[in-house]
Amino acid sequence: MSFDPEQTDLPDSYDIAEAAIAKRLGTMRTVIPAKIVSYSVSETSGPEISARIAVRDLVADAETGDLSQVVPPVLHNIPVLFPGSSAGILSFGLSPGDSVLLLFADRSIAEWKTTGNSDNSPIDLLSRFSVADAVALPLGPARGAAFSPAQYASGAVVLAGADTRLGDSTATQPVALATSLRSELDAIWGVILAVNTAIPTGVSLVPPAIPVPPTWVGFAQDFAATKVKAK
Repeated sequence: MSFDPEQTDLPDSYDIAEAAIAKRLGTMRTVIPAKIVSYSVSETSGPEISARIAVRDLVADAETGDLSQVVPPVLHNIPVLFPGSSAGILSFGLSPGDSVLLLFADRSIAEWKTTGNSDNSPIDLLSRFSVADAVALPLGPARGAAFSPAQYASGAVVLAGADTRLGDSTATQPVALATSLRSELDAIWGVILAVNTAIPTGVSLVPPAIPVPPTWVGFAQDFAATKVKAK
């Protein structure tokens, strides 16, 4: 086949470069929601998940250019970023099916994941927005899914959970519920006032001897929180 210098429908270098850039951008990961497949915590690696991206990929056929949907593979060993600092942390359990937001770093974070140091040299200098360099932010209900009444109150900070611990993870003392405790103390104070009122003015009473201590029957209500513990 001979080359015709007058032919104008051949791609020039700009078109080739533009197509290459578009193809790379089309496969680049930045931020995307995902669903947890498994969750684990260890003292060495911290909290990690395996997750599947919640949006299917579109892949073009090399010959026809037709697009087809592809289910993304499960990504493994993704660090979970809970809000915290050197002063404290807010952590909670995660379960399969929970939503997270995956962020893909613009440099290799393999060394950071291993050491946690603040100054790291990228192990892979060519790694950019790789699926191997993802981190996860836990999410609440997905868009379109409503909060339950127990999870939200207008104008309030709600910390909802079946087992909430304040201080650290070893907290076991139930927190006292103020309204219930006040009700019990008011009842005790009412009995004391009633006894004092029944004693005639100027009469000195000798308390009777109680040979057997009375059996404690408990308060009328339990004022210990069932979900919140502190230390």
